[in-house]
Order: sequence, then structure tokens, then C-alpha cells
Amino acid sequence: MSWEKYEALGAKMADPAIGPRVAEDEARFFGRNSMMMFLVDERGTSPEDRTAGAKRAPA
Repeated sequence: MSWEKYEALGAKMADPAIGPRVAEDEARFFGRNSMMMFLVDERGTSPEDRTAGAKRAPA
């Protein structure tokens, strides 16, 4: 999921016509008190970066 899609999801969940309905539906089959969401920043590496002692380029 892209950052833009993540932000759009957050905006939809903040909509009082949508968010509560989704929360109610999730409560039927998820333990909402124990749910977690992880946002992962995935980055590729070049073969040179994978070699022993390779210096990492600034992000």
C-alpha cells in the first residue's frame, strides 16, 4: 500500500458515516483491543549494497 493510499484510508475511516460502520463490522470477527497495524517503509538495495563492508548511500 502506498503512503497516499494509507492517508486516503485514514481519511475515509475518519468519516463519521464510514468509520463507525467499519469498526462495528470488525468487532464481529476481530479482537479489536489486540489489533495492531504496522507501516513498513520498504526499500530496495543494489547488489553492491549487499556485499560485505559496503557503504550505505545516504537516504
